[in-house]
Amino acid sequence: MNNKSESGVTLIALTITIIVLLIITSITITNGIKQLGLKKVNNLEADINSISTKITDYYLKNESLPIFQNPYINGKENFELLLIKNGSNSQTSVNPNDSGSYYVIDLSKIEGLTLNYGSNYKSWNESSSYTDLQDIYVINEVSHQIYFPYGIKYSGEYYFTNSITAESVDRIVSGDLNENWDFEVISAEQERVNNTLITLTANIELNLNEFFDKNSLKYLWTKEGDESNIREMEFSKFSLYEDKAFLKSKNIENTSEAKYLWIKLSDENGNEYLKTKEIKISSIAIKIPSQYQKVEYIESTGSQYIDTELKLNRNSGFYIDFVPENEVTTKNAPNYINAGGAGGNYNTRIGISVYKTTDNGELQFLNEKIDPKITKNERIKMSIINKVVTYNDESTKQLNPQNITTSNSLIIFGAHTDPIARFSTMKLYNLRLYDSNNIIRNFIPCYRKSDNVKGLYDSVEGVFYENKNNGDDFIAGEVVY
Repeated sequence: MNNKSESGVTLIALTITIIVLLIITSITITNGIKQLGLKKVNNLEADINSISTKITDYYLKNESLPIFQNPYINGKENFELLLIKNGSNSQTSVNPNDSGSYYVIDLSKIEGLTLNYGSNYKSWNESSSYTDLQDIYVINEVSHQIYFPYGIKYSGEYYFTNSITAESVDRIVSGDLNENWDFEVISAEQERVNNTLITLTANIELNLNEFFDKNSLKYLWTKEGDESNIREMEFSKFSLYEDKAFLKSKNIENTSEAKYLWIKLSDENGNEYLKTKEIKISSIAIKIPSQYQKVEYIESTGSQYIDTELKLNRNSGFYIDFVPENEVTTKNAPNYINAGGAGGNYNTRIGISVYKTTDNGELQFLNEKIDPKITKNERIKMSIINKVVTYNDESTKQLNPQNITTSNSLIIFGAHTDPIARFSTMKLYNLRLYDSNNIIRNFIPCYRKSDNVKGLYDSVEGVFYENKNNGDDFIAGEVVY
């Protein structure tokens, strides 16, 4: 009997031991699965942080993103729907600053990367679809936020990118530290989206001391310089590479004479600081389509002209950067730009010519004649914008033109007589036309690469204008990159 009793105790003890071991194993497995999920999320964030640093480096060197040219998916809403389909339970997985299209990152263009995910980029081609490939990294063309569409699951949640912060601008706290940082716009570039919208990209250099948090850097483009108007707007995060960065705007209206770039950051105590730079349109390089090559100027030789096909009125204006090359004359004077009235009615004329009895040329705006001292072979920058005449950056006169519209369209390098004549010789660096304060034409000297024809590319309408007269083509200045 003693043997049976001892055997019975041993069996119960063994059973209890097995149950305890099963419980411990279950807890261990559960914890292991959680730790594995957490590790996967950490690996995702590590990947994205590494890619982000490399892309910043690449962008600074190449002024472009290392991406495949065909979009992965178009539109923020479509991308949100894809992530929801893949497990996201809200729209907070997407950066609110995203806009435009999302592109597959071509990791073969980035050196020195060791990643945990994203190997399917090798299979991406022109016929690929986001429904086929999701083990890849994609980037938004505006915010430069990076995503992993396949997602990583952890504790019932799916993760598609690193942490996103997009809080609105709070009250800016000024302090002594605001004097210890600043930024400089090294260069700026403008690219046409359509007739009314553009994007701007600025190459900036930031100077700040160790009291500031570089991870807090954010920027915003606006068309107005009033700080109170940006309080509720959302800034986009950016990072630096050797204290430099390229900051691209969302689509912005192509209306005002200047744009404003805002940068804010925080110090180590969480206080925020804000600064802005005004960027004049005249200082922004215009990016034109790849089938054209920008040049410093185009030069007429006395037989060419361009018809803008645009009639002007009392609200019209222009900015012109040119070198006149004609001798002054009192008869049939050459015209640099001219929108003449019907039947030779020069009281309804807008133009610049060298018709005068002195050594200077003549500027006539509808019913008013002005003496801006247009001198042969001297580079001149002059404008009439909002009825104010400016000559080489100095305002000279306030106009009060008649309420008329020119009968004929504006001609460049000649006069809109019948037939078009009075051709001039000049070097034209830039011509912009205005309706009040709004830019309606921006003529950029260039040549068409396919046939080497010289002309003017209008970055507002997206139209190339070439010589309308028979004979020689324009002469092109040095290539501008």
